[in-house]
Amino acid sequence: MVEPPSDPERVNFATVGSGEYDNPKYPWFSMAKAAAMTQAAVDALPNSTELAFASPSQSLQFEPIAEYDPSNFPQEGDADLFSGSTNARGSLVRDGHV
Repeated sequence: MVEPPSDPERVNFATVGSGEYDNPKYPWFSMAKAAAMTQAAVDALPNSTELAFASPSQSLQFEPIAEYDPSNFPQEGDADLFSGSTNARGSLVRDGHV
């Protein structure tokens, strides 16, 4: 699903260490599945849309699963709100607009 543009919001976060694709805590996700999801996302774009790839950290590649230490959050369970997900980012160009 591609969401329409919205007003910009600022969210700051940082991760330390290397994320792992093949994390036994998240068996539904692996490096092979990340590659397949990336290709599916690219294939789903309209023909009139160009995907402008950037550096690996900024291109449309699904990232390893982020997992956060619960002791860094004020309430137990808050880490679960941010752990166990992945995302992909990229710049789309359509009709000369990024």
